[in-house]
Amino acid sequence: MTRYMRLFPTLLIGVAIAGCTTSSPQQQTARICNSSGCVDQDRNIQTFVPQDDPRFSPPRDVDSYAGERLADLEASANAGNPIAAYKRGIAALSGIGAGGKSPAEAARWFRLAADGGHTWAAYRLGEMYRNGTGVPRNLELALSYLNGAAQARQPLAANSLGVMALNGEGVGKDTARAAEWFTIAAEQGVADSQYNLALLTFQGDGIRQNLYNALQWMRAAAANGSAKAQTAVGRLYMTGLDTMGQDIKEAKKWLGMAADKGDPEAQKLLSELLREEKEYRDYQRRLTELAAQTAVYWAQATLVRELNTTTIRHYWYW
Repeated sequence: MTRYMRLFPTLLIGVAIAGCTTSSPQQQTARICNSSGCVDQDRNIQTFVPQDDPRFSPPRDVDSYAGERLADLEASANAGNPIAAYKRGIAALSGIGAGGKSPAEAARWFRLAADGGHTWAAYRLGEMYRNGTGVPRNLELALSYLNGAAQARQPLAANSLGVMALNGEGVGKDTARAAEWFTIAAEQGVADSQYNLALLTFQGDGIRQNLYNALQWMRAAAANGSAKAQTAVGRLYMTGLDTMGQDIKEAKKWLGMAADKGDPEAQKLLSELLREEKEYRDYQRRLTELAAQTAVYWAQATLVRELNTTTIRHYWYW
């Protein structure tokens, strides 16, 4: 059997969702259940989540600098407005204004905003202390600011703390704690957290093993632009996994996205898939051509009119 014949069996997607599926002669459906209730959905739809689900939309910095006059921002920030202080910090970090790019100046404004309760400022200042950007590197202060922001469910701060717990950076290695932080970030659309959480959930490392949840998080990460996740999802649809069968159309879509971003594994898999698909089409075309010849062969075949003695076995008994 050729490789391309193995690659293209009948494509049946059979995902067991929450242990309950229904079917009918007209349509295969799956019942999707979450904390809000259950709904029957066409099993051919691969995204088993509402399209407005926050997991499928990257977090947005709604308070980022938007062209305001710097003098007005400074006056408002010095009067106690944390949003103005944050915007002024972003401007300094981006090099906007007479002073040009100044991480140290940005850190000063972020500190003012963070002390006023602005979680994005606390996240950015925590990262600056973590990396030694504009301020001396200080993991203790980094953890303090990141924890403050993450406790308020700031998604990027939660992701940073997850990575630090995973790597043992400034804290002891703790995959269970990392999974908790990644969950907070993943629920708000952070692709890297979704990718990491998918792998931890698939492996059962620090969190209960659950194949379906792992696949959903990986799909979310892919939808949010992670090339690594797009490759993983594309490979899944290319080969199938557990109860999920192949879906070549989906495989090409996700591998194509990752390949366009330069992911070498995706480029290799996509090239192989397209080659196998072409060979399969050529094979089917060849079978179609042979079918006409087969009809001629059967029509012209000569009937057997004499006994073929070579097919007779003789047994002698003494």
